[in-house]
Amino acid sequence: MSGWDGSAPVPPAAGRGRWGSRAALAVVGVIVLLGVGLTLWFLLGPRPTSGPGVSPVTVTVTVSGAAGSSVSAGPSSSAAPPVLSSSAGRVVDDSLCGLAGAGPGRVLKEPKTSWDGVPGVTWLFPTSAVSGPGVTDAAGVRSCFAHSPEGVVFWAGNAVLQAQSPWRAAWYTYVVADGPYKQQRLDSVNEPAGGASRVRIVAFRLVSYTAEAASVDVAIEAVNTAGQSATVSYVLDAVWQGGDWRWSTATVDGGSASVIPSVVGYVVWQAR
Repeated sequence: MSGWDGSAPVPPAAGRGRWGSRAALAVVGVIVLLGVGLTLWFLLGPRPTSGPGVSPVTVTVTVSGAAGSSVSAGPSSSAAPPVLSSSAGRVVDDSLCGLAGAGPGRVLKEPKTSWDGVPGVTWLFPTSAVSGPGVTDAAGVRSCFAHSPEGVVFWAGNAVLQAQSPWRAAWYTYVVADGPYKQQRLDSVNEPAGGASRVRIVAFRLVSYTAEAASVDVAIEAVNTAGQSATVSYVLDAVWQGGDWRWSTATVDGGSASVIPSVVGYVVWQAR
């Protein structure tokens, strides 16, 4: 698709707040974020946002992600700093499934990825023998991602999709981190799931990364039943806790979302 490239990640646009609003596709409704149902009302093209003859198109997507940014696990988190030691240029840490970690870094190009189909859903999940998921349980929950920059990117990509999956309740139970808003986040799993007819990952940016927390911006394309689409940016907050990346509960939302006009400045990441 024109305008997509593999250039280095860049900081989010200035002024992007909790709900964000970078849009050539104008958001004219309300975004209900993360684990709730992300309802995007948008108008295609330079048309008025109200008045006679204006009919907003609705695309509903549910997301539950995680990827900590400059956000720590929070004062009531039980997370402890991971134990890291170098070994042949790699980092050995407390990964639940033994995946090797790596120190701080950036992900500037598309990682080697297998796009796996999963029974019961129509979208494809990003998978790597190196970065994860290292475990898929009987309920379908995909977990155990490498304690590395690429590992948290794979975690975030899987998080966006698992939030809409038939096993989302089991995934919530696993992925929600300890923190001040844990119970509120767990309670949100009972809210309605999204209703987009098709969802696919198209790009990402690793916004920030430390051994304790990371922030990943995952861009997805959501298509409604009328065949109209929007590109949506999810900035997901995660913390390293209990040997895996978890969805941060240091804040109420654990991330932000906005409709974006393109993925210029992102790293292209999609099934081909």
